[in-house]
Amino acid sequence: MPIANFVTPAAPVSDHHASRFSQPQSRPGFPAQKSGEVLYLDQYRGTAFKHWFATAFASYLRDRFVNPEQVATAFGVRASTAWNCWNGDNKASGDVVARLFMTFPDAGAWFLKSWEGR
Repeated sequence: MPIANFVTPAAPVSDHHASRFSQPQSRPGFPAQKSGEVLYLDQYRGTAFKHWFATAFASYLRDRFVNPEQVATAFGVRASTAWNCWNGDNKASGDVVARLFMTFPDAGAWFLKSWEGR
């Protein structure tokens, strides 16, 4: 049973992008299988990642910000939301994570290293 699937766009894509769908790239910790145009990610690993992420995100915030109020200001969220992320009670929404990666270019490497070293 897939946890997520990504379907090839209906619009024509370049050979470079099409090759990404025809041969899924396997990376340690992120196995995938392809059936037709659907890429199936390993469900257990996806679930494990989901549970791990809230705690990892909290660690990242605590390493880079002085307090939750600073997080709230930086990301434009309510103080209660910042406190929930700071404590690892909530994981961030996709737009917050995207802004984090755009603002802190080292974030991707930090999360990958943290995931692989768990």
